[in-house]
Amino acid sequence: MGGLLTLYIAIRVVVLGIAATVIPTMVRRRLGGKAASYIGMTTGLAMLTIGQTNELLKTVLPDWWNAQAAITAYLPLHCGGYLLFLVGFLSLASDLRLARVRTEEAAARDRAWAERAYLEREKLRLILNCASEYCIIACDLAGRILSYSDGGLNILGWRSDEVVGKMNMARLLTEGAPITVEQIWNAVAADGFFEAEIDLVHKDGRLFPALLTISPLKGPEGELAGYVGVIKDITEMKAVQESLEKAKGDLERANEELARLAATDYLTGLTNRRQATLLLEHEVVRNRRSGKSVSVVLMDLDHFKTINDNHGHEAGDEVLRHVADRMRSRLRAGDIIARYGGEEFLLVLPESTLEGAASVAEGVRRRLYDTPIQYGDVAVRVSSSFGVATSDPRENQTCDLLVRMADEAMYCAKNLGGNRVVTWNLVREGQVAPTLASSKEVRGIEKRVEAIAQHTDEAVLEDLYHLVESLDARSVYSRSQSRHVARYAVTIAREVGLSADAVEAVYRAAMLRDIGRNAISADMLWKAGPLSKDEWAIVCQHPVVSVKILSRLKFLKQEIFIIRHHHERPDGRGYPDCLSGDAIPIESRIVAAAEALEAMTRARPHRPALTLAEALQQLRGGAPQQFDPVVVAAAELAAAKATDWPLAAQDEPAAVAPASHN
Repeated sequence: MGGLLTLYIAIRVVVLGIAATVIPTMVRRRLGGKAASYIGMTTGLAMLTIGQTNELLKTVLPDWWNAQAAITAYLPLHCGGYLLFLVGFLSLASDLRLARVRTEEAAARDRAWAERAYLEREKLRLILNCASEYCIIACDLAGRILSYSDGGLNILGWRSDEVVGKMNMARLLTEGAPITVEQIWNAVAADGFFEAEIDLVHKDGRLFPALLTISPLKGPEGELAGYVGVIKDITEMKAVQESLEKAKGDLERANEELARLAATDYLTGLTNRRQATLLLEHEVVRNRRSGKSVSVVLMDLDHFKTINDNHGHEAGDEVLRHVADRMRSRLRAGDIIARYGGEEFLLVLPESTLEGAASVAEGVRRRLYDTPIQYGDVAVRVSSSFGVATSDPRENQTCDLLVRMADEAMYCAKNLGGNRVVTWNLVREGQVAPTLASSKEVRGIEKRVEAIAQHTDEAVLEDLYHLVESLDARSVYSRSQSRHVARYAVTIAREVGLSADAVEAVYRAAMLRDIGRNAISADMLWKAGPLSKDEWAIVCQHPVVSVKILSRLKFLKQEIFIIRHHHERPDGRGYPDCLSGDAIPIESRIVAAAEALEAMTRARPHRPALTLAEALQQLRGGAPQQFDPVVVAAAELAAAKATDWPLAAQDEPAAVAPASHN
């Protein structure tokens, strides 16, 4: 019996020892928990093992045990072991409960994250699939397609199950395409993306234009994991683009046609007036830069109204077309021909001299006149008048000035009976007859001056002054006019600061300036309405005619120079030489202002006299285009000092020496 008890106790010791070492280790590995709980359980099991060992020793070695009883009697091994094991077990149970709670919380979080990730993936999938106009694909580095949106069915014709994992990106490109998949990958590596319009292959084999965009797909560590591509069918966009290109081309052609029509005369097909003016401005600037001249020719058909009245407007239109065709055939490739008005035509001849332009005009005139136009049974002979003007590259002449000079020459040609060519230089010098210079009135004045010229210079001047005053006295609108202008001019010249000799010259020039104008009929000079072009052309000749009358009096050389230019304007729009700015003598500018002041303060058929203040205001308003601002300022200073201005309101005595004119 004692042996069995010993065996039993020994087995318990072994079991407790194994339990103390193996069970806590296995439980911790499987369930976890704090180390203190396992230490408590292990310690409790160890104490129980020691207690059983003591029981075994007590049974096997009773004598030894009794000797040691004093040492071990106080150790409550069994109770302590059970207590420690119980505390460790309870602590482990608490740890396991807390661990289970944490595990459940972690699992709940994982489920929430998984659900959220699933929702995000679904949302992204729905977004991608809802973008039916796009096919969004993802592929690996080899180009194998890993994902494929539902839009691909509409664009490429393939379903997702036919593509994903089964098709390579290269399958979408045509054989012999201008770019390969490898080149696309290289472009993404170099630029960070690839985008191009290329032709892709549809499932049915047809090609269609597409916009392909490829971007890199990065892995968790930022490494290149694949590519994401977006494909958009741009067939409709291409069609719209082609339609827009076609519409743009049609619009450009329509605009070109409109521009042509806007620059072309509808009847003759020639350049119209507006375009001709622009081309003339260009030629004037170009020729001035190159130091060459440009000629302008204005042509007007004589008696054109008679053609319309006798044969009808259709015949008149046919004549205009015929004239245009004949003029085209006579001109160089670089020459410009335009219909300038109803029956007026403009020729612009770049790099042409006055003589050369006159020769061209004469050739055209002769051909028109020598070749009658056959209209039905009627042969219409065309007579035409030409005016020719040529620019001087040394002067800053404007297009308007050139046209105006050619226009005046043309009207002079018409006044001469038409069917001829007249150049501007002849008009300027008064050498074209019958003009004002060749009229019987001028011839009469010339004879009187010839008789006066036989006397001494002083007597000549006195006789000339009396002649001028007698001519002025022929009309109430010009009585004492020359004397008034001379007094105004002398006073202004002194304010400007001219020398005594220059003031004397101004006085003589002002007195004699209009000796040629007195040959113009009073009906024309004092006409209530505006002058016609023909009348104005005659009036514009009077400075040259005055010079012509006085030219035999050599001692009046300076005064003749002043008289010739006293109708020039600072802006170059005066006559007869169209001078501008400082090219006009200061004495001439003074006489011009004095003459204007006298004219404005004298009553005329079409208006009453202005007050002195109103006249000075008009002078100020005309500066600097018509009058010299310095001269106008001097006139205002002189007016402020004068007590008898305006002179037209005074009952003047006969002319006296200039020194007495204050």
